[in-house]
Amino acid sequence: MSAGIHIVLIGLNICLEKQEGDKNFWVELLPYLSDEVSKITILSIKDHHVSVEKKYIGGCEIMIKYFPPHLIAIGEAGKNRLINRKGGFPAIWGVLEKILSVKKICAELKRLHREEPYHHIHLMDNMGIGNRIIAASAKTEVSVSAMAYQGKFGLLYDKYLLLSYRHTKLTIVPYSKTYAEKLQSIGIPRERIRQIKWGVDTRRRPEPAAGSNNLERLLSVPAGKCMYLWAGYLQQIRRKEFLLAYKCAIKALAGGLDGIFYFAFKLEAMAEEFKSLNNPVQGIHVKATTVDEFKNLQQRADIFYSPFGDKNIIIAPPLTWIEVLNYGRPVLTTVVRGADEIIVNGKTGFMARDEDDIVEKMFDLQRGYKGMREDCLKMIRDKYDIANSAAEYLSLFRGGGQ
Repeated sequence: MSAGIHIVLIGLNICLEKQEGDKNFWVELLPYLSDEVSKITILSIKDHHVSVEKKYIGGCEIMIKYFPPHLIAIGEAGKNRLINRKGGFPAIWGVLEKILSVKKICAELKRLHREEPYHHIHLMDNMGIGNRIIAASAKTEVSVSAMAYQGKFGLLYDKYLLLSYRHTKLTIVPYSKTYAEKLQSIGIPRERIRQIKWGVDTRRRPEPAAGSNNLERLLSVPAGKCMYLWAGYLQQIRRKEFLLAYKCAIKALAGGLDGIFYFAFKLEAMAEEFKSLNNPVQGIHVKATTVDEFKNLQQRADIFYSPFGDKNIIIAPPLTWIEVLNYGRPVLTTVVRGADEIIVNGKTGFMARDEDDIVEKMFDLQRGYKGMREDCLKMIRDKYDIANSAAEYLSLFRGGGQ
């Protein structure tokens, strides 16, 4: 890629520091992109204490501009609005929020192209109908991430996706092969689909947060016990999934499982009704966790625990799975489309069929998780290295073929 390349990234709740959730992938990706890009402009729908931030990575200028949401309080600096976000991004109100934000985004893109012409636009979130509006008004090719297929409204949801994604200047970037195949099946032209996995740095083993030389003490959990870590309200996980995971944990402990369960909620997602379920004596920890605390939990955990209650979805798979597998920790989930791209039964974890099978697999993992470490590391090293993700995105941004 030649010098002077300028790309624009657009998304919800993006900032330049790591936080909770899947957007950390883009924070990790920036140094890799900066090797071949001279400027990256990020347009973020987020309440923030400043309107613009800048930083430099090598010779690349990274500028992020924040646009306050109209309806939904997003971010730690959020003011009271019609909707205060709790848990996952609210589906119906989220669609309206994205549409309302498109006008500001298009105006900013027009100004940017006039003053500092850009060469590619990538939408880090599905902006719904806004995808098409942005693509139609943009002066360049546009691409958009397709993280997960929710599918709970059946054909209506498929029609919404088709309406959102089908435009001659729009390239769809699903994170999983399964989702790529689904998009093609609902009518997205194959030449407009380009699968790019997300990933992590496999050459640098993740380290716990500073000062965490005694993880059990910091996390208030007993030493020596097998820990099953659940992370709350990821993109695909909602209240129903937590209650399923909690129910199975109680059954396993009642059946003699010698372990502890840690249900880690994002600070803004910890509902009052769940606080009463925290019972460390029983082996159940239900807590709101900070970014640093979650890093420590990933370091301390032996098994990542992530069952799904909805069989109609297609998962990415979640970035959190990739992160814990990069620690050598296996994942226990349920049979859901997309999971088999990263979970190999008996090697990188298990995909359970139902509640009884989830409990049975907990016992299997407690006996065998240590022997899965090398398979977990190999899976991420071979298929989810962020350097490969960066190379694919750079090829997309420069207009390279698949």
